Amino acid sequence: MEGRRRTSAPGWEHFSFLKMLTVGLVLKLDLLSRATLSVRRVFSQFQDLLDRNFKVVRFPADCPGGDAEESSRVFLRQADIVVSTLAFHVNRTSTPAVPFLHVALGNLPVGALAVLRLLSCLENIDTILHSCRSDRHILDRIFPKQEIGSFLVPFAVDRTVFFPQGAAKLNEIRARYGISHSTKVLVYAGRLVRQKNVHLLFSMLEDIQRFIPDVKLILAGSADPGDIDSIAYGRELKEILERQKLGGKVIFTGDLDDQGQADLFSAGDLFLTCTTNRDENFGYSAVEAMACGLPVVCSHWGGLKDTVIEGETGYFMETRLTETGVSVDIPKGVQHVIALLKENDRRNRMSEQSVRHVAQHYGMDSFERNLVRAIHEALARRDRITEIVCGHRFELHPMAFEILARTEYAVKENFFSRYQNFSPVDHLINDFFMSPYSSHMTRSAPLSP
Repeated sequence: MEGRRRTSAPGWEHFSFLKMLTVGLVLKLDLLSRATLSVRRVFSQFQDLLDRNFKVVRFPADCPGGDAEESSRVFLRQADIVVSTLAFHVNRTSTPAVPFLHVALGNLPVGALAVLRLLSCLENIDTILHSCRSDRHILDRIFPKQEIGSFLVPFAVDRTVFFPQGAAKLNEIRARYGISHSTKVLVYAGRLVRQKNVHLLFSMLEDIQRFIPDVKLILAGSADPGDIDSIAYGRELKEILERQKLGGKVIFTGDLDDQGQADLFSAGDLFLTCTTNRDENFGYSAVEAMACGLPVVCSHWGGLKDTVIEGETGYFMETRLTETGVSVDIPKGVQHVIALLKENDRRNRMSEQSVRHVAQHYGMDSFERNLVRAIHEALARRDRITEIVCGHRFELHPMAFEILARTEYAVKENFFSRYQNFSPVDHLINDFFMSPYSSHMTRSAPLSP
């Protein structure tokens, strides 16, 4: 497609107030119905904040009738900017120059396939909205000349639910689970899937109890019932507990709603996670735990590298990509946990700092401010561009072509579905896309062609 000049879409300078803007919001209901709780939560927050600040037109709800292409044209003619996931395919050649703000969610690591497959629908006036700096590094690798915009908007937690709930709630919840006041309690909340590395928590607990015998680990979450590997992993966890004789030290709560999870955090001493999940682009549970006053000991990975402040709100376990998977510095994590559990003053100080940190950076007010600014900046960026260029004319790093070719032409089924048994070429591609999530840039391909 030849580059086309900007048409009559109004620019930012035409608006005196934000409220005058019409924001198009694409809700792919079929995708949201299958999405994780955190993704559904993000889009619920997006809807609320957009409705509060702008006139909002929803697709497809506000564009009934006609075929899909005509409905999308009607939709785009109504909007000054569109907020969408990286799943909205639309022909934009005969529509006004409306910039898209694409919400990346977990689509950038492991090949950024959602971006690469959407190239024909992208334009250089578009912006990718990402929730952690690691995702920005991945975008910079894919597009060396940065033909597309990017903007950091961390997500938010509900601080009307997640806040320190006091000694009375601590005693109530501990009594519910049969835990004494003197017991040290480690908390994990999240899915029980392989890439969350719950089994590593058991290894840590085995070492920790040698120094702090009166300690328990509470796990909130469950296996994904639609995932065969997740179900198998759940069985493996039970077998590991039996083999390590940790059954009396570990409590499974199953899935909890937000209030139940906040109650659980109120009964804990610190939050613990070894996740190397490939789409850990924020880490809701860790931020919610900090909001409740729990220091965090976690893998130095993805969004956690932004949300947790080393030595202030928690401690990191370094991560490294290898040819057989992602290694996590478990011994270092054990040292941090033992030190925090033994030093009440340090733990209490970090608890207070965690609450302040979340209030300052991850409340709904911060999310709203960042989202409004992102829309402002995306429109301003559109107005600086005089020729619109379609995404298939962007300059891509050769490694991006490699991953697209391998997946589009089915060279290998279930590519990156697991880390084991990679060929050297496979590992090079994996390292290129995933190393920004880890602590170290190991064997990475150069950042420019």
